This record gives sequence, structure tokens and C-alpha cells, in this order.
Amino acid sequence: MTYNNELAGNKINESSFISEIIERAGERSFEESKIILEKQLSFLRQQKIRNEGRISRAKDITEINKTRGEKEISKVTEGAILYQKIEDDATIIDISDLHGNKNALVTAVNSFTDLVNHQPHTYFNFSGDIGSGQPNKIAINEILAEMQVNFPNNTIYEVGNGDRRGNSLFHGLGAEIAEKFSPELFTALSANVKKVLHRYQENQIVENADKEIQKRGWPFNVIFGAELLKAAKESGLEGLDDKELNPEFIFQIIKTAVSKDNAGYSPTLTISLLKPLREALESPTYFSEKTNRQNYQPTIEKSLQGEALKIFNYWRIQNAIYNEIPTHTFLESSNKIIMASHTGYVKGVDKLSELVHDPIKGGQAVWNKFIKREEEKGSVEKYGQFISYNPEQLAEFISKISPSKKTVIVLAGHNHKNTAEYLPTASDRSILRVETSSRFDGKKFIDARYLKINISQAGGDKSNPELGLEFIKI
Repeated sequence: MTYNNELAGNKINESSFISEIIERAGERSFEESKIILEKQLSFLRQQKIRNEGRISRAKDITEINKTRGEKEISKVTEGAILYQKIEDDATIIDISDLHGNKNALVTAVNSFTDLVNHQPHTYFNFSGDIGSGQPNKIAINEILAEMQVNFPNNTIYEVGNGDRRGNSLFHGLGAEIAEKFSPELFTALSANVKKVLHRYQENQIVENADKEIQKRGWPFNVIFGAELLKAAKESGLEGLDDKELNPEFIFQIIKTAVSKDNAGYSPTLTISLLKPLREALESPTYFSEKTNRQNYQPTIEKSLQGEALKIFNYWRIQNAIYNEIPTHTFLESSNKIIMASHTGYVKGVDKLSELVHDPIKGGQAVWNKFIKREEEKGSVEKYGQFISYNPEQLAEFISKISPSKKTVIVLAGHNHKNTAEYLPTASDRSILRVETSSRFDGKKFIDARYLKINISQAGGDKSNPELGLEFIKI
């Protein structure tokens, strides 16, 4: 078991330490919470600096240790890729698509703790999507941060489509941060959101503005995120770029989400929601008399500008963490390779190195949708640039970036299902795709499960895809 001695003490009891992490999650002060996130961000960045060029020079998995004439490495991270060697008898606790389900995360973390006390070759993997409007995101982020800082060699994460490049600001994280750490700012920005939604109601874009405010779904969260961004820019925010907050990626997510969840909404809602977002992106970096913009109304009172910067910069740290978390993890034992990713597939990629520093491919890696039947093709294309892919395409992709004869186990999420199936291959090689989901819609669990993987058994019998896998109901 690996842990940070400085933080945890030399004689640590893992169970009691994890219990403390869980109990304090979401209950810390602003400064305490911020410090934890800063430690995680520092860890992620330092981890990548150590081996720059190691993965980007590799065509595939087999070349990672051949790119330099150095001693073989056990762990390396560069850009969007993490590679780590694991033991043949390793166990992985895997969870994905929490969507605000803190209880699922706590259950999986406790399972990890129970195992690692007597099985030291135990790992914890989370494949992304912390929340899209659901509560508990601050608590979930703190647990994940504490786990990664204190158990760096046992804890592995991949980013989800709802987390990176600024999306979380419009998924409710901005509102949750403001409500917890700056109630006055939250009240002021919520009043602005209320005005916009009542205008939408008058124009028959939404049916019931007050219901939308109470529900705090997509309309509320998108507008609140835009209002917070405007307020921060007016208050002196500097240095925001497309790597932090990518308008094209955010527009894509909003279009897709609203198109799928359109009950009671006008077809013009998407366009209406994009308007305040564009206004926020185009608003002055600093509001003063010198901006000389006619009819421009400040988003907040001047007395709240410091609060706006404080809250936005807290979110900015969390956003930077999401952007540093890999899109693909490769864990390799002597006879198996585990590839973990939110979706796992990127079209047109022939080399592992192409995934390392390409933000467009990174976006696809956390958004493309796995389908089984040809008639489902187009289920994602109609919403924009991201594509669906079938078992054959995924198998071909895996074979290119991992050409050895080793069995591959693909861990994914995104579809909100719990399944295991072997992919069709042209050879005797086994490629097993496994998907988990712990989704919570705010009222009920949607077949929420986490996964316990026995690496020595998993992928060992094509007639039994669930061999070595235990989907544990939460």
C-alpha cells in the first residue's frame, strides 16, 4: 500500500484514515478544500514532468519502454496517457459515471480499503463523469483528491465528457461552489438566472421558470455558469484560454444534453441557452468606466467582485485537475493489458502517440458512444461531431495501439450500463469490454454498481465474459 507519510503518519491504519477522508468530504472550509485540490493538481502536474517524451515517442504500448535507452519504468504519465505496470494477481475496484452518487463512491472506496489491508496489489479506478446537475460534486472531488494524493500508486482516474475543458462550470459545479462558500454571491447570481428563465417562460421556451429554478437542471446551471463567468471577468479575471474553457466543446455538450432531455422545452432552448454563454465569453475582461460599452449592465454589485473571483478561481483549480487527468490509462501485467477510458475509442488513430497531446482526439476519447446494433448508428452523430462506434471498430483500434498477443480488458463507462462482452477479433486474441455505471438521477439509483476485477481470472474464458468480474450492487 502506498500512502503519503507526511500527511498520514508513519503508522497508518488505512480503514480509519479512509473513514476520516469520507467524513470530512463536503464539510471542509473554503481554504481547507482549496488546499486539498491544489495538492492534487500539483501531484498530477509533477507526475507528467518526470517522463516528458516517453509516451509521445511511442507508436504503441510495446514501445513505451523502448523510447529511451533507460531502465524500464513502472509508471509514466504524459499528456492524456497514463501507463503503469501491475502485478499478475492484482485486483481492481472500478467505478464510473457517479453523476452525484457520493454513496456509490464511498461504498467503492471502502471496498478498496477492506481489500488492500490484506491484498496489497489492489487498485482503485474511476472512469469519469462526476456530475451533470446532481449534488455532492464538492464532496466527490475532495474524496478523489485525497485518494490520489495519499495513495498515488494505487489510485487511477480517467476524465469524463462532463468534466473537462470547462464543462463542469455549466453542469452545476459553479452553482454548488458558490452556494456552499459564498451564499450572498449565489443569491445575487440566482436572481439573474431567475430573470432570464422568466423571460424564457414569457417566450414559451420553458414551461415553468420557477420549476426550473427549483429543479436546477440544465437551463438553471448553464445560465448560472454564464453569469458566474461574466461576474469573474468583470471583477478582473485574467488568462482564461480555450484549453481551460473550450467554447466549441461546451456548446457541443449543451446541444446534446438539451436535445436528449427536451421534455417541456421549446426546440429553441438550445439556441437560447447558448446566448448567455456567448455573452459571458465575449463580456469585458474588466468592467469599469473605461470599457465604454453602451447599455452594459454589471452582473453583480461591486461589493461582490472579490467573492466572484474567489469562487471562480476555486472552480478554476478543479477544472485544471479535470484537464490534467488522463483520457486513457494502460495497466500492464505479464500477460494482460487493461485499457481504462470513459469511452475508449478515437476514430482514425493508428498510433498511441496521437492520443497524447491532441485536444480534439482527447475530446472524442471521452465522448464517442459504443453501440451494438447497426440500426443505432447515428445516435450521436445527429447531435454534432462526436461519433458512435461498434465492437469491430473498437477491436481494430485496440489492436493498433496494443499489437501484442496479450489479452486486453477494456474498462469504460459513459453508456450508463453494467455489461461485459468479448469483442470480435480476426485472431485468437481476447479483447474483453467491460462497462460500469453508478448513476444516480437525484431520486433513485439506476442499476448503480461498482466492479471488482480479479486480473488473474478476467479475460480467461471467451464463453464466460464475467469470469473474474463481480458487479456489486449499491
